[in-house]
Order: sequence, then C-alpha cells, then structure tokens
Amino acid sequence: MTKVRFNFLHRSQKMKAILHIGFPKTGTTTIQDFLEANRDALENQRILVPSYNRWESLPPNHFEHTGHLPLAYAVYDPAVPDPYMEYLLKLSRIKPAQRDTTTLSIPWQKLLGEIREKRDKIDTVLFTCEMLSFCTPEATGRLKTLLAGLFDEVQIIVYLRRQVESLLSAYSQIQKMGFAFPTFDSYLLLLPEVLETYYMNYRYFLRRWGENFGKENVHVRVFHRAEMYKNDLLSDFSRTAGLDDSRLHRVEPSNASLPAEAVEFCRILNKTHGAFLPNGEPDVQRFTLSKALVDHYSKQGNRPYNLSRKQAESLIALYRDSNNAIAREFLGRERLFDEDCSQYPEEAPPTQLSVEHCVEIAAFLWGCCQSGENR
Repeated sequence: MTKVRFNFLHRSQKMKAILHIGFPKTGTTTIQDFLEANRDALENQRILVPSYNRWESLPPNHFEHTGHLPLAYAVYDPAVPDPYMEYLLKLSRIKPAQRDTTTLSIPWQKLLGEIREKRDKIDTVLFTCEMLSFCTPEATGRLKTLLAGLFDEVQIIVYLRRQVESLLSAYSQIQKMGFAFPTFDSYLLLLPEVLETYYMNYRYFLRRWGENFGKENVHVRVFHRAEMYKNDLLSDFSRTAGLDDSRLHRVEPSNASLPAEAVEFCRILNKTHGAFLPNGEPDVQRFTLSKALVDHYSKQGNRPYNLSRKQAESLIALYRDSNNAIAREFLGRERLFDEDCSQYPEEAPPTQLSVEHCVEIAAFLWGCCQSGENR
C-alpha cells in the first residue's frame, strides 16, 4: 500500500483524507457550497477540496453539483440496485448497459488527476458526498481499500438529524426531485421492521464505518443548533474538520424545503411528469418547475409538510434504542436526541391540495414559463 501511495503522490510526507458523508437533509448542500466558495483559501491551508461533480445534462442554475459523487460511483455495485443511485446515474447519462466497474470509475480517475496536480501544495483532501452514508457494507469496504492506497489517515464526519424531521424533509425532497412516490401516510405505512432495521437507522449504517475506518475516526455530530459549536453549522463543521474559518467566506443556507401545498402539487405532477422523459433523458423543464417552486414558495414562510404529535412520538420510539446506542458508542452519553414533540400539532393538518391552491401554483408556474424566469 505504501508503494502505491508514493507512486501516486511522488513524495514521502503523510496525506490525510476527510470524508463528510452526510447524512442527507443535514445541511450538506450548505456545507458543500461553503467549501466551494472557499476552495482557494483552504488550499492556502494545504487542504484541497476537489472540484465537484457537475450535471452536464441540466442547466447550471438547477442542481449544480452533488459534491464528490465519483467516490460513490467508484464503489457502487450495479448488481445491488439502489433507487436513489439509479436516479443519479440517469442524471449523469450513464445508461444501464454502461454501468460496469470500468465506466463507473472514470469520474473518480478524473478526480484523482486533480489531486495529483495539487500534490505538492496539500496535506489533506476533503471529500463531501452524502450518498456515501448509504453505502452497503461491501461498498464501504471497497471505499476503505480505495483510500488506503492513497492516504495514511482517513477521518469521517457525519451529521445526524432526528428521524422525524429527516423523514419530513426527505419526503419533500423526493417529490421535488420528480420521483413518482405515494402519499406521506403511505410512506409511514412501510413495515416497521424495515424502518427499524434500515431506513434512517443510523446505527445500522454507522456500524460499518466504525468497523472499516475505526470508531475513533468517525466523528458524529448532531444536526441541531443547540448542539453545534457557536450554535452554527458552518462553525461546527469547520471546527470538526480542523479548518481555520477566521477568514473564510460565509454562505447562505441552501436546498430549502417546499411548503406542504407545493409538495402535494409535485406529488400529483410526478404521476405524469417526473424527472425523466420516456427516452430516459432528464426532463429539463420538470427541473425548471422545481427550481421555480423552491425559489418562490420556500421564501414565503408557508406551512411545511407536517404530521401529528402522536405520529412524531411513534417515530421517536421506533428509533430510540438504536439512537441511544449511537450516543453511548460515539458520544459517551445516554441519549442522542431531544425527544420533545411539543412543536407538532395534536392533529396533523390536512394534506389535500385545494383547487384554489392548485390554480395558484399552476398560474405562478405558467407565469414563469411566459416570462422565461428560471430558464
């Protein structure tokens, strides 16, 4: 392994990798925008943030990047399909017949070339990709092997958000991205055993990271303002990653959620106008509509998608044991999250989209199309 590293870097000093792996809906896009905005300043600290994966299939004002997705592609096994990864591969215009180890490693090889060019100016490479948090045990092992030949030390940073809020935010994101997906009530009717053992069971995922990279190298942070250094996400991330942020530029929060009515509008729209055209190509117009909705409605302070207090308490109970096991294992305390649900109403607000709201949203989007806005 040492020989591979020296051949790649052509030098003897030690190299370190930092992997920010998400989880999704924990300010990942904001962190990525922050790192990108400060790429030159961080290089002066001998820290390289390689260029992000860009969607050539979409205009630059839509989903501009997904961080270092080539890492996830390089360790992905197409024989074990993942719906979200399939979605990203289609956006990258990587067709099913092309999804082999050689093709999926091409973006990673390009990223390595960038690291090679900077090798004399850096000691640390900082990667960020939320898709890594969902790596299978086998993919996590492949990632360990991939990085072991390049870096002497690998540190993992992961933010965890209470599952209630994560589920609500993820549901909004799914509809915004054009997935044909059922109602939120159907979402919650998934077998409890599946929810408990897989979806957003953080212990299920973190165990493999500790086993492969060492528990002492996995830095678990809680995505809650009161738990963050200086009550601020970017300050907390900088401190955890060892960045000197005294002269780094701040960025505004990114990837805002849609209000409930807009989420329901997207759900109905996705039945006939999803993210992709019949030929498999990304539907650029559909993404234009999503961006217009986010730019307009996320700034209006409208009611977010919500559930009842009883539903929230049930979800907290479902994950309590695994969450608290993480707290003991990684944070040395008994409880991972605050379990207060007083912010949730006794009864969940109705999620049906009224005719008035539907016409209002449709008229707004029609106006955007007529004026060429968000194109």
